[in-house]
Amino acid sequence: MIRIRLGARGLGNVRFAVSPVGSAKDLLRLVGFSPGTLTPPWRTRAAGALSRHRLGLLAVVGGGGPLGYAPDFLRPEPPGFLTDIDTALHQIATTPRERVRYELTEAVNGHSWDPGSSHPPPRQLLRALDRGEDHFAHRLADEMARF
Repeated sequence: MIRIRLGARGLGNVRFAVSPVGSAKDLLRLVGFSPGTLTPPWRTRAAGALSRHRLGLLAVVGGGGPLGYAPDFLRPEPPGFLTDIDTALHQIATTPRERVRYELTEAVNGHSWDPGSSHPPPRQLLRALDRGEDHFAHRLADEMARF
């Protein structure tokens, strides 16, 4: 049994929500970072969807790279307990530029990839970033929808 003591303020900050994109992000991270933890059918279905729908950018970003960090804007905070997929995808697509830039800078500069090692950021990621944060967020939302 786990006990967590919260005062009124702490309890007021607790959210219980079900997010379809949150579940998808968890699956992407497992496929990219620790595929051995998935059962073979789930691993096959997820990898097949990524390949079949050509979701390379989502696989790279959502998978967390060799160091495991996947940007948090791929799991937007749900506005209510049950959030429909379209709302969540809209939240990803309209993530503020500053947040996209900050989280991806963190990923590229050491949280997901080590630029000084044999695991530099993938060219596909860097090319997508060159097109700007708005384009990047919209493209990830589109790829997440297809996933």
